Amino acid sequence: MRYRVIALAFLLSVFSGCDHPSIPLVSGKTLTASDWRDRPVIVTYWAGWCEQCHKEIPALNAYTKKHHADVLILGVNFDGLRDNALKSLVAKMGIHFPVINGPLLPFHVPRPDVLPVTYVLNKTDHHVAKTLMGPQLLDWLAKQT
Repeated sequence: MRYRVIALAFLLSVFSGCDHPSIPLVSGKTLTASDWRDRPVIVTYWAGWCEQCHKEIPALNAYTKKHHADVLILGVNFDGLRDNALKSLVAKMGIHFPVINGPLLPFHVPRPDVLPVTYVLNKTDHHVAKTLMGPQLLDWLAKQT
């Protein structure tokens, strides 16, 4: 009986934070579940040293500007930079879409082995619907506009 109570307490503590998950952004803002509810989410991994990433940033910026009400684009720094170092690199690269400042929760996307990689998550349960590696993203974005 004691183990059941401990297990129940543990599960309640784990799932109590899932009601209103949030994502801290490098801008200082925070996204909450209402920001991605019923919207597809595009998660793109990038790095300052990645030449192809630099080529994709303008297309992602333009797509964000045009479709920000319908689709949420989130950038994730592959190297794990945070705070001021990340903010500086985002400015240097001219990234205008939201960039996560920390772990990628509550979405379950794999950490890629190569760059650039972009995951398109469906709007219902936010599972990965499509994985785009390298120049595929530019072709895919062109078809979406």
